[in-house]
Amino acid sequence: MNVRVIGRELGVRYVMEGSVQGGGDRIRVNAQLIDTETGAHLWAERFDKPRADIFDMQDEITTRLARTVGIELVAAEGRRAERERPNNMDAVDLAMRGWAILNQPLSLRRDRAACDLFDAALRLDDRNVEALVGLAFYHGNELRTFASTNRDEQLRIAETAITEALTLAPGNALAHFVHANILHVSGAARA
Repeated sequence: MNVRVIGRELGVRYVMEGSVQGGGDRIRVNAQLIDTETGAHLWAERFDKPRADIFDMQDEITTRLARTVGIELVAAEGRRAERERPNNMDAVDLAMRGWAILNQPLSLRRDRAACDLFDAALRLDDRNVEALVGLAFYHGNELRTFASTNRDEQLRIAETAITEALTLAPGNALAHFVHANILHVSGAARA
């Protein structure tokens, strides 16, 4: 069945497609993430392991899929927002673009652009959890990498943003991760 049809029928933007093959004492798993609107393959990977390591393979696939697919989805949504509404971004679009930037290799200039996008998102919607977490992440990262030029101010911004994010979304796992990093760089985790 065509992925575009599947996307329409299920009401989903992305699908994960995969296959499992066995031969002798080995197992191969192929997985791919597909955009149902364009049919484009956003990510694909193959995993090969001995049958005896099936549970290790299951853990590896789950971990890599969760990490990689999350990053790929954010990047794809950031590109889509920029392509479809370059002059009419809403808070969600801006936050996704910010996260798409932060998911790239570290660059102080590029990371500052992500911070600007989070700030712009929060000007449109001061309760946007993704933007609050992104803002806290950016400032926490500046503190962690010693790139901060105003440690006290950046720590205040990071703590305020992450506290608000956790108030709005107490079950947000990324917000808890960012909060732990902020506590670590502030020294509060050692107290």
